[in-house]
Amino acid sequence: MTANPQRKPDAQPDDLRAQDDRRLRPTPMLSRYTFFGRRQGNRRTDDPTISYYVDRFENRTVLAMMLVIALSGLDGVLTLWHLHAGGEELNPVMKLVIEILGGTYFLAIKYTITALGMLFLVLHKNFRGVRFLIRAIVVVYTLLIAYHAVVILMRYLGPTG
Repeated sequence: MTANPQRKPDAQPDDLRAQDDRRLRPTPMLSRYTFFGRRQGNRRTDDPTISYYVDRFENRTVLAMMLVIALSGLDGVLTLWHLHAGGEELNPVMKLVIEILGGTYFLAIKYTITALGMLFLVLHKNFRGVRFLIRAIVVVYTLLIAYHAVVILMRYLGPTG
C-alpha cells in the first residue's frame, strides 16, 4: 500500500482513507455531483468568493433559467405568428434559418441555442458578471415579449385616433 500524498503528516492511522479527499480540489464545472451533490456555496472563509463551481443551484437561478427558456420559446412562436401576418424578422441569422429551413427548425434551433447558453451561464453563475448577465437576459426577453404584445395589440386594435 502506498502512502497518500494528500494526507496530513500528523494524521492518525484511523484518518487514512482509501480515496483522495475531493474537498482538496476545486469543484469542477461538471462532475457526478453536479446534480446530486450538496455544495451550494463556499463553506470556508478562505475559499474564493468568485469564480467557483457548485454542486447545486439556488431556486431563483434555476427559475431564471427556466423563465428565459420559456420566454425564448414564446418569442419564437410569436415571431412566426408575426411573420405569418406579414411582419419581418429583424435578426438576419434567424431570418436566414426561417427562409432556408422553415419554422419548425427555427423553433428547434432557437430553443437549443437558448437552453445551452442558459445552462452554460447557470453553471458559471459564481463567475464575475454572470449573475448580472442572467438578470439582463431575463429583462431583455421580458421587454421582447412586451414588444410582441404591443405589435399584436396594434395589429388588432388599429391606430387610435
